[in-house]
Amino acid sequence: MPRFFFDTIDTGRAAEDHDGTELASLEVAKREALATLGEIAHDELPNGDAREFVIEIRDGHGRKPLLRATLSLRVELSP
Repeated sequence: MPRFFFDTIDTGRAAEDHDGTELASLEVAKREALATLGEIAHDELPNGDAREFVIEIRDGHGRKPLLRATLSLRVELSP
């Protein structure tokens, strides 16, 4: 089973996944990344009113991402 690495970026702060996760396919990894973005946004949004979350998925063979998923959130108060 292939191993995928999920590197995260939160409004410019990057964290590299050194362990990876074994998953059946890139499609399964994509679904995992999208679910994780939702969880991150839910947990982190109260700390600010504008955030951008990114997950880059790479395999163990190279540094180039196979997939990049981005979620931008902005909260604006009406005047």
